[in-house]
Formats: sequence, structure tokens, C-alpha cells
Amino acid sequence: MPADFFSGHFFYYLKYKFSIHIFTRAINKLNPKKMKSLFTILSLLILTITANAQWTVVSQVPSNPNINSISVVDQNVIWVACDANRLYKTTNGGTSWLLRNTGLPTGNLYGISALDTTTCWVGTVNGSIYKTSNGGSTWTLQFSLAGSFTNGLKMFNANYGVYYGDP
Repeated sequence: MPADFFSGHFFYYLKYKFSIHIFTRAINKLNPKKMKSLFTILSLLILTITANAQWTVVSQVPSNPNINSISVVDQNVIWVACDANRLYKTTNGGTSWLLRNTGLPTGNLYGISALDTTTCWVGTVNGSIYKTSNGGSTWTLQFSLAGSFTNGLKMFNANYGVYYGDP
């Protein structure tokens, strides 16, 4: 993995931790009455933001499978890994879904990471990772670890990614 990836995230992490520390010290210096007022204002702000959030049902994944992992590329492209060897892809924001499991082994699918409409990786219940380069028409085995289980998968580009599983 490129060194600049880690250093950039490390910098943001330190900046975030420093901000939390300053905020915590500022709260500790407030008297109980001011703290109650601050808490009330923050609660109202959070409720206002939450109340303004609007969700609209677009569609459901066909056959209503148990969904184990989702990879959102953009507002149109979404890949979904499910139980029972089901892997779906949409390229129109969920209006329609395509089953894309040709070449995948039977069993549940866990951990999915897509870069675009054509390139995606998915993990299996037996610790294998499969990749497609043609939008899910076919899948090829990339990695397998006997006796393991895929918990998650994140690809940063075509050459670098993170896989985690157990044991």
C-alpha cells in the first residue's frame, strides 16, 4: 500500500483526537447549569438534522435475501453480497437489479468491494476471494485461506486492498 495513504489517514486521526481533547477540556470547565444548556442545544440541533433527513424506497433486492455486505461506488452503482450464493448489482441507483453470481461457489457471500461497474471483489463463507473484471458475468478465484471466514474486504484500487476474516 502506498505510504501516502497511511500518512494521510494518520494525520487526520491525530487532528481529530486533538480536537476531541480540546472540546472535552472546554466542557469540563463549564458549570452544571451551562453544561445542561449546552446539552439541550446540541440535542435540539441533532433532532433538527435528523428530522430533515428524507428517505425514499427505490426498490428491493430480488428474492429478499439476507444482505451481508454492500459496496456503493456512486449514486448509481451498488453491489450487494447476500446469503445463498446471491450477488446483485445495480447501475441505475437501485431501480433494477442484476444477479451476478456465475462462477461463484455455493454458500453465503461476505465482504464486497467494487471500484466501478466492471471491477469487484467478494469474499465467501470459506475464506476465498473472487474477482470480476467484466461486471460480474464471470468470477475468478484470487485468494483462498482454508479454515477461515471472510468478515470484510476493501479494495483501494486494482492492486491494494484489505481483507479481514477469522480465525
